[in-house]
Amino acid sequence: MGKFILGIIVTLLCVVIGAMAYTHLGFAHVAADEPVGHIERFMFSAALDPSVERHADHVDSPVPVNDANLIEGMKVYEMNCANCHGGMDRQISQMGRAMFPAAPQLVRRGSDDPGWFTFYQIQHGIRHSGMPAWDKLLSSDQMWKMVLFLQNVKKLPPAVQQAWTDSHGGTPAEPPKPAPQSKEMPKKK
Repeated sequence: MGKFILGIIVTLLCVVIGAMAYTHLGFAHVAADEPVGHIERFMFSAALDPSVERHADHVDSPVPVNDANLIEGMKVYEMNCANCHGGMDRQISQMGRAMFPAAPQLVRRGSDDPGWFTFYQIQHGIRHSGMPAWDKLLSSDQMWKMVLFLQNVKKLPPAVQQAWTDSHGGTPAEPPKPAPQSKEMPKKK
């Protein structure tokens, strides 16, 4: 029985030493434009939700849902998040697509997560993803307003829809229509 337990310990030690050698000798790809391996995808993708569930305070927003707070949340989102998570025109962010994991396009899909879940991700960031911790840059109030905006982006009240239209053209329900293209034929030489 003692040899069996020793065998398990030696095997686990070999796995740990092998993993450390793999990473410390430069065999692990760290370039963002390299294809992601199955193990890395599994390890990081599987860790996000359980980690947030365990560490986040499960609290409701201290900020009430009203037009002013939704408009402020929209402005904070646009100034800080749109480059990676998609702008108010609902176009997919090419920068966000180039990340691993790809940044979710939040204005296009909204947020179905509980507010505390989204708040925690904004506040603390997400390691190995390019998502920074915003708690040193934004106030708690600003982060909660952004959470409210993302939770309500598919059902914004008329005043907020009007603010969206005034600032960005189009409406929250659909992206703005592209400008008509000229139909002139090129001249032959």
